Amino acid sequence: TAVTCVSVSCTHRAVACTQTGHVFVWGTAPNSKAGAAHVLGEMRKEQATESTVGVMFHPERLYGLQNVVAVAAGGLQTLAMDRSGKLWSWGLVARIYEADINARLSPAKETFLDDVVDVRAGYLQNIAWTIQGQAWAWGIAISGSLDQGGGIKMVAPDMVEKIQCGC
Repeated sequence: TAVTCVSVSCTHRAVACTQTGHVFVWGTAPNSKAGAAHVLGEMRKEQATESTVGVMFHPERLYGLQNVVAVAAGGLQTLAMDRSGKLWSWGLVARIYEADINARLSPAKETFLDDVVDVRAGYLQNIAWTIQGQAWAWGIAISGSLDQGGGIKMVAPDMVEKIQCGC
């Protein structure tokens, strides 16, 4: 099956989707059962061991997602968009705005947004665009990275009012 989208994170993790809508992951994972599950998904957690090597050299299918057309690998989180415009996330900062600091080990649908047409993930920040032309950002803002001023702040999903270039 042909690969139709690929994203690589700054933490040496990669995610890809295929023409059939399946998702594959490979690259680094923390040396733990939970870390392997973060990369492989909850359905593969029982196959991981406490001594799981921290690098997956070959792509492994991530179960629990179907009909995926876009993916975005962030530093500690991953986003996926399916054919119907639904947004899915997993990892550490996927829903940190809810003060949940536990890693979400398997993909879960984000309920705050539908009609997504594109997704991107930074080291600790996420952004999604809707069919209505709106941009939504959330994650951990460091020194104004999500236009929230200085310092470090957890930012709930919010529509971006304006985008300007600092060039």
